This record gives sequence, C-alpha cells and structure tokens, in this order.
Amino acid sequence: MIHLEGFLSQFEMQVLRKISKKLPITFELNLDSFNQEYYTKLFEIPLEIGFYEIVLFCNKLSYDKIVQNINSKGKESQVQVLEFRDKIAEVGGIFAQIDVWLGQGITPEQICIVLPNEEFAHYLRLFDKARNFNYAMGSALKSSALYRNLKNAIKAQNAQANCNESPQVEEQDSTLAIPNFLDFESFKEFLQNLEANSKEAQRVKEKFLEGLEQFDFALKYLTSLSVQEQILAFLDMIEEVTLDDVGGGRISVVGILETRGMCFPYVIIPEFNAGNVPSLSDKDLFLNTAMREKIGLPTRKSRENLQKHYYAKLLQGSCQAWIMCLSNDENKPSRFLLEDSIFGNSPLLKADTRYSEYFLSGKALNYQECEIVAPLEIKDFSATSLQCFLTCPRKFYYRYILGFKETANEAVNIGSKIHNILKEIYQRTQDYNMDLMYQEFCKEMDKSHSLKESFESALAKKYLKNFFESEKVRLESGWIPFAFEQDFCFEFAGFALKGRIDRIDKRGNEVCVLDYKYKRNLKVESKNYEKATDFQLPIYVLAIQKGAICACNPKQIQAGFYDLYEAQIKREQDLNAKIEVLQEKLETIKKDSKEVNFVLASKREACQYCDFIYLCNRY
Repeated sequence: MIHLEGFLSQFEMQVLRKISKKLPITFELNLDSFNQEYYTKLFEIPLEIGFYEIVLFCNKLSYDKIVQNINSKGKESQVQVLEFRDKIAEVGGIFAQIDVWLGQGITPEQICIVLPNEEFAHYLRLFDKARNFNYAMGSALKSSALYRNLKNAIKAQNAQANCNESPQVEEQDSTLAIPNFLDFESFKEFLQNLEANSKEAQRVKEKFLEGLEQFDFALKYLTSLSVQEQILAFLDMIEEVTLDDVGGGRISVVGILETRGMCFPYVIIPEFNAGNVPSLSDKDLFLNTAMREKIGLPTRKSRENLQKHYYAKLLQGSCQAWIMCLSNDENKPSRFLLEDSIFGNSPLLKADTRYSEYFLSGKALNYQECEIVAPLEIKDFSATSLQCFLTCPRKFYYRYILGFKETANEAVNIGSKIHNILKEIYQRTQDYNMDLMYQEFCKEMDKSHSLKESFESALAKKYLKNFFESEKVRLESGWIPFAFEQDFCFEFAGFALKGRIDRIDKRGNEVCVLDYKYKRNLKVESKNYEKATDFQLPIYVLAIQKGAICACNPKQIQAGFYDLYEAQIKREQDLNAKIEVLQEKLETIKKDSKEVNFVLASKREACQYCDFIYLCNRY
C-alpha cells in the first residue's frame, strides 16, 4: 500500500504500472480542493473530495471512496496569525509560545516547528543554547570547523600558486595545521589520520571519508587540475552534505515536506512570507504552463496547490497552530493567508513588543534620537568626504571624525582593480595600440582570487571591449592620454581640497579631466546645483586652474565621467556655475564649523546601504 501526498513523475508511474502486472498496488489518497484536479488527471478517473483507495492491477484501475469520521474543529479558535517586524522578535515569539504550552502540561514531543524556509534554522540554533530542538534537516557539513579551515587554507595555497600572493581569508583554527599537499593521495592520508576528539568531529570525519569514496570516480577526469584545484572541487562536491542531529532535544524542527503523513497537536510555522510560501524552485521557471500541460509535467499552479494541501492537512491535524510572518520594508506576509479554507477567518495580528525583549537579561531601552553637536575640526576635504558631509552629516561624523570603518565591498574592489590595470597598461604603452592593450587588460583581469571575482572580471572584460573601441575613435580625434592617477592638494574657500585624478587627456592647448566610473546607469547631476552633493569634477577642474597638477597649464579645460559600462564620456553641464555653488557651500561650512549639528540624512534613500544604519535606528 502506498500513501500518496505529493506528485508522481511519469517515470514513477511507468515503473508502478509494470509492477502492477505482477502484483496489485493500492494507493491511499486524501483529496481536498487543492489536490483533487491533479490526481484526477494523473489516474484519469473522476475523483471527488474525500478519502480513496485506488487499486492498480494489470495496468487497470479500480477505486473505492472510504467514509471517515473526522471531527472538524473551528479554524478561528485554533489558528493564530502574528505579524513581526524582525526575525529576532519572531524567534522570541517561538520560544515564548513554547513556554506557554509547556506550562500547560503539553509534552515537548507534541510540539513541532515547521519551517517553510529551512535557512531559518540558523536563527533557532543561535538561541537554542539548551539544545531543546531536534533539527530534522541536520546541519551542513560546510559549517563545520574542519571544512572551513580546509577551504580557506586550500584557497590561499591555490591563489599563492597562481598569483604569488595570498588573498584575505577567514581566521583559521590554530590547533589544526593544514599542510601543502603534494598530491591528492597525501590529502586523503591527512583526512584518514586526522584525530577526532569528539563524537561530532568523528561524524564530520566519516562524512569526509564517504565523500572521498564517491570522488574517486571523478578524480581520474581531473588530472589537468592542480592538487589544490582538485581538493577545492572535492570540497565543492560535499558542501551540501548534512550531518544528522543526533544530540538534539525533544521538540521537532522540520521542513514542510517532512510533515507529509504526520500529525502534530501543537504547531508553529515561522517565516510565512512571500518568497518562502509558496516555495518555487528554478525548474518551475524553465518551462511555461502550456508546455508543462502538454508534456504532462506539474504546472506552477498545481505545485502551489500541493503546498496549500500540505499546510491544510498540517493545520487540520493540530489542536493549536501559530503562524508567524514578517512585515517590514523587505518582507510581506504570504498571499496563502488569504485562503479561508486553510486559515479560516483568523485575523493578522501585530505581535506584542515583549517578544523582541525575550532574550534580554535586563529591561529593554527604547531608542532615543540624540543630537550630536560638535566643532568641525578638519582642515581638508576630498570629493568623497565632502559628498558624505553634504548628504548625511551624521555618517560623516561616524566615518571621518570618530574613524569608524566601513565594510569592504567586493564590487568596489573590482572597480579599483580596473582602475589599477588601466593605469598600468596606459603608462607602459607607447603607440596606443588598443587591440593589444585590450588583450593585456584581459590577461590582468584573469588574475582573480575568488569565484565571485572571476565572474565580475569576466563581465568587466565584456564591457571594457567597447571602451577600448571607443578609445580608438578618441585617439583619431586628437586626444592623447598623458597623465594618470595624479594626486593634488590646494587651498579653496578656507579648506584644503585634495584627491586623485584618474586620467588627464591633452589636445593642443586644451585638456580633458576624466574620472573612470564602473557603475550601471551612471547619471550626472542636472543644473539644480543648489541641492548638489557631488562636486568631484569641479574640484578636479579647480586643481588644474590652481596649478596643483604639474606640467599642466591649458587655455581650455573639459571634465567628465568616463562611463566604462556604456563606453562614453558624460560631462557636467555648467562647471563654472557648479564651482560657484561649491565655493558658497564651503564658505558656509567654514562659517558654522565651530558648532556643527551632525544631523541624519534628510532622505532615507541614503541609509539603505549605509554601514551605520543600526547606529541611527533607520534599518
């Protein structure tokens, strides 16, 4: 007998039909409004809502509808739907409700946490200090210390072998020395001889050794790779391997698929948000609905209905259920909550603020905006620091006065890499053969330390091909690059303005100051300069006019951003007018510098990717 809850593929049905020629197969089906249509099409027989037993024998079907006594319960009294602002409050709500149930005498085995998105288990593990939960999905092998240390060490060795320098890697466990492996056999011996000082370490080692047995088959096809690359390929293969949670507690934490055929009296379902519910895989986007129907594959609608069936059965078998979802700028509740046949008329309630304070040992303090008034004790600005001050004085205070560091961004690193390579190949060329220069550029860009950097570098090579083609036209028009990465510093309106110009081109008695921008949808500020914050090009032009750049005394100065994505120069509309506005702003800053109110940015768009967003309570 087979109890069906999910889909059967065409191949599985073919296998079952062949088996039925030898012995009968009985299917148990519990049909509701969500899976009725699918099974009617699958078995090609008229089925109504209810419980069925379908017998397949000698490739022929017979079926009976079974009457079951089911005591239905009012959904309004058993389903509670709560809306939270953040994940920590959501976890606090889970723990708080479990406390309530346990206080009522309910046993831990009767409670189940069902995760539409199993990544949420990381949050539960973070706060499950007493190990009360048992995680059906286990833990990923890649999160183990052995895996992390091996991955970091081998990546560093591989980068050093290819580029003669080591990339920045995560800190390693000092108790585990990773040698330089001469061949893959020495790597095997290292794992086999590795000491396991705990049960968990032993299970990790066993998973590595099991993976080695499987990898042996592929190893003979990877002889062209270095030993470090072979080891990295092995680590990539086993990174999704999971370790069973053998030391877990009595409260089950399962994915929605693990609930099929099971019944839990007390259920908590967190993360019931759009994006998690319904859960869609990439394969659902590969073929459209018409094509899927034609070849007999489940459609997106049928997959969504199947998930609705899972949640409906889960809630029907429960005494009490708590549905939790996030509602903020990034997350919205799932539209499945509108299904009255599943959730009844349960209202969406705002969660109590006490859940946010569940893990606090003391009394929570409400955020109070503080005013920061202090003298502006700086004597110089760069274009970047000035833009920061004009956009958000509070960020300027954190970054340039207190010296707080910002998080390094790999996209920014790619931009810096492009700048450096362009500088090198332009400085060492003599005849400006753009075809050869592009080949040199590609060769340098191929020197990457990570997969993400390799991907970004490949994209950059594609976009910069048009840039080098544009450079041919620019050379033909008489413009010759003659200076790169020129530092400057000069006095203006009471401050020293400093910076570095990416490139200066010359044609007769005129020069063109260029700043490379590797940025999509690059826009230059309009003539509404009173609200402008970016004065990079005016500062560059002033540096030329003030003689801060050596061997440069032109009669006419142009300036623009060189858009590397679109391979075109985008110029300011009226540089002289913007220089006047710059002077006014600097004089005002100087005048008020003894007592500056470092206020927050007036527009919250500036806060979206700011590293100090939590300091300002604008997350």
